[in-house]
Amino acid sequence: MSVQAIPASHVESEVRASWVPMIAIALSQIIMSFNVAALPVSLDGMVKSFGVPPTTVATGIVVYGMLVAGLVMLGAKLLQRFGPSRVFATYGR
Repeated sequence: MSVQAIPASHVESEVRASWVPMIAIALSQIIMSFNVAALPVSLDGMVKSFGVPPTTVATGIVVYGMLVAGLVMLGAKLLQRFGPSRVFATYGR
C-alpha cells in the first residue's frame, strides 16, 4: 500500500461564507413566530381600529398566512432548483 502526495494546487482552499443569509433566515423565523402569536390576539383591536366586521379582519389574517406559506414554498423550490449558493448570491448583489 503506497501513499501518494497530493499537490498543493489540487487542494481546495476553505471558502469563507457570509453569515448574512443565515441571520436573515433566523430573523424571518422570529418575525413569523411573532406574527402567528400576535395577529389573532390583536383581532379585536384591528376590528375597532378599521371599523370592519371581525370576519373581514380574520379573512385578511388567513390570506396573509396563505401568502407567506406560498412564498416560503416558492423559496424552497428556488433553493432546490438553483441551489442555495446561487440563490443567496443573487440576493447579495
